[in-house]
Amino acid sequence: MMIRVLLATARRWPTTTRLALAISQAGANVDVLCPPSHWLERLTFVRKRYRYSAFAGIDCCRSALRESGADIVIPADDYIAANLHALFETSDTSKSGEAPLRSVIATSLGDSRSDFSFYARDRIAKVAKRRNLRSPNVNVVVDDIQLSRALKDIGYPAVLKTDGSSGGDGVRIVYNALDARAAFQRLSRRGMVRALKDLVMNFDFTALETSLRRNRPRITIQPFIPGRNANAAVACYRGELLAHVSVEVLASISLTGPSTIVRVIDHPGISAAAEEMVQTLNLSGLCGFDFILDDNDKPYLIDFNPRATQTSHLVSHDGRQPVAWLIEHLRGCKPAAVMRPNLDPIVLFPHGFFLNDDDLFAQYVDADVPPNLVFREIGLEYERRQRRLINKVVAIGRKLTNEAGARRQMT
Repeated sequence: MMIRVLLATARRWPTTTRLALAISQAGANVDVLCPPSHWLERLTFVRKRYRYSAFAGIDCCRSALRESGADIVIPADDYIAANLHALFETSDTSKSGEAPLRSVIATSLGDSRSDFSFYARDRIAKVAKRRNLRSPNVNVVVDDIQLSRALKDIGYPAVLKTDGSSGGDGVRIVYNALDARAAFQRLSRRGMVRALKDLVMNFDFTALETSLRRNRPRITIQPFIPGRNANAAVACYRGELLAHVSVEVLASISLTGPSTIVRVIDHPGISAAAEEMVQTLNLSGLCGFDFILDDNDKPYLIDFNPRATQTSHLVSHDGRQPVAWLIEHLRGCKPAAVMRPNLDPIVLFPHGFFLNDDDLFAQYVDADVPPNLVFREIGLEYERRQRRLINKVVAIGRKLTNEAGARRQMT
């Protein structure tokens, strides 16, 4: 039985191409829903391509699901996951074709009645605590008064987060009252500066669309948990964990940003927590959980990603790949053989293209680059684009700083 997968993304992340390849190698047909000029459009194994517009996200998802006849849709970012939940809730089952859409979404994400928890960090933390899992206390703050009260209880450092953010966006670590107030004010704004940055640097309209809707972000605060970052990429179906790969983060873009270098690990605590949350939330499809490992190697669950994460294509310590096990389960069988895991450091695609020859992990730069010329071209072009944009931003920043200094001298 050939499984038809719709891989959907609203963001121009090149990491999505790596996920698409894993789906194809698992023996499924791959259709994609993506913005124009996305890297996915270069992949020859993609069967059909559908256009995503940030200003008509739900309609785009509806059309792509109908036309593709997909057995499952895999969201690669939170915008798509939110659109799918909204589509599920607003679908009119009395209309022809709407019921099958709801069925596919339920197969892809799980029990939509739990969607309120998917994007609310305080509710995820409460779910975890009810299941006796380690998780920090997370509280919603709506104004400076609540912020001050929370900080008196939490102390410093503390972490402010906006619901629905990903990739480190919308996360601020604060070390004093001045930091906290400034961070809260920045996160409370509608994000027009961030939206314009995404538009200029990545031709990404998603944040702009959110900003124009003038929705005030929901902000939470929690204590900072010291330790090592780790995460689990999970494949599941109707509350059953099929496969997962746990990794320790060796390097990331920033303190709160996406991982760039990881190592596959065997961690029973992470495995047990992931299985407990999958069952409690009745999840399906691909998703991820973020953890902090303390000095005693005990995991704290700090976040949930209701979408495929960038390590979903890796192979676990016991030879299971989440993508492959999900496809095989939908096909009605179990993988006949396990895969060989890579237990060395893994520089995730396309971050290896940014490492210098003298870097500590230079020998692992090709660990996640497929032996396919297209992927090497994507990685090289992405590296060139980012460096050009970064250089431009740095040059503009220097110019503004010099001009400000000249004005101060004149006065």
